[in-house]
Amino acid sequence: MAGGLIRHYDEQDAVREYVDYLLGLCQQHGVNVIAEHVEDETLLERVKRLPIRYAQGYVFSPPMANVRTAQQSH
Repeated sequence: MAGGLIRHYDEQDAVREYVDYLLGLCQQHGVNVIAEHVEDETLLERVKRLPIRYAQGYVFSPPMANVRTAQQSH
């Protein structure tokens, strides 16, 4: 789920309807949703209120320089 959609979830009815519909379909079919581009605590709090189990973004870790760097640090 794109962070931009979640960012506008509380402000725009059309976005809220779309996101709720999509999340409902995912729940109905057992599909896990990953929230992407979670850049700050405010956005993370919105994600936590929704039936989204996973998230990624700057709030968890700054981007890695490249895949090789990421592999070396783990």
